[in-house]
Amino acid sequence: SAPRTVHQKGLGKRMEMYWPRRDSFRSRIPLYENSRRHVIWDHRMRKWMVMWYRHGIQVFRTFCARGAKFEQGRACAILFYERLRCAGKLGR
Repeated sequence: SAPRTVHQKGLGKRMEMYWPRRDSFRSRIPLYENSRRHVIWDHRMRKWMVMWYRHGIQVFRTFCARGAKFEQGRACAILFYERLRCAGKLGR
């Protein structure tokens, strides 16, 4: 039989992050990477994030996207991503 693969539609690359909670359990948070790599949507916090590496450590910058500011936050995240890309700070 053919190997089974996961087919995703419309959201982009799905990632997961473990978010610490106040109690001893950690919760898994789904994150969705935009078609532009390094631009990520955090569904739980309702924020856009731009991810890059600084000295080998993963760094995130968040952009608020609550209510009517969804597109504004997305545009700011994409502009910040473009500035990092032009400066050559994104890495791979």
